[in-house]
Amino acid sequence: MTQHPGINPQIVEYIQQNILPMYDHFDKAHNKEHVDRVIKNSLSIAKDYDVDMSKVYVIAATLQKSEILYLQDHWIIRYYLSYQL
Repeated sequence: MTQHPGINPQIVEYIQQNILPMYDHFDKAHNKEHVDRVIKNSLSIAKDYDVDMSKVYVIAATLQKSEILYLQDHWIIRYYLSYQL
């Protein structure tokens, strides 16, 4: 499991086991490599602000999922992860 300082490890584990593997089936513009860059860039930008890094991680990791999930499912996933902090 990748370590992310300041991020709830349970959230990282959930995202890495349940969300990130979905990107393996996306097109090249939205694949796992892309979401890894989105997460890295989001965390890099966020470190300079007083924000909840766990929430930044969740939002970055699930951003592209909205393209393939029903809106209702998308919000359920974000709601569930955001309020487990």
